[in-house]
Amino acid sequence: MAQLPKRKIAEKKQLIEQLERTRTQLKGDLGNIQQNLDISKHLESTGKRLEVTIKKHPGTSMAASVVVGLLLSSFAPRSRSVPLLAAHSAYPPLPPQKKAAFSLSKPLFGILKIAFTTAALPLIKKALRKKLDDMVGH
Repeated sequence: MAQLPKRKIAEKKQLIEQLERTRTQLKGDLGNIQQNLDISKHLESTGKRLEVTIKKHPGTSMAASVVVGLLLSSFAPRSRSVPLLAAHSAYPPLPPQKKAAFSLSKPLFGILKIAFTTAALPLIKKALRKKLDDMVGH
């Protein structure tokens, strides 16, 4: 077997050393990238901050969630219409005045539902307490 010249052997050793340095550098970079892309850590810290904020400012958090809910409910839902049924609908299209009335009634009914539920809770609590007192008393 023919021996390689010393210069080629030295070049190969240099290339091997350079390859090892590059590999270790890439391993370190890959570790840093994995730490930066660890979404669970970011979500966990964000969730903790959100929880602390809600505990500190419950009224503001409720108001913000109501506003976000109203904004989200104002977006038109993604609708799928079946062409056959849409063309042969049993109901005629609504006139613009009724469409406007219906678009205003949706948030109004939501507000009324919240108001009635809020008002009904003390009444229900009072009735349940009276019923419980009657059961315990007799």
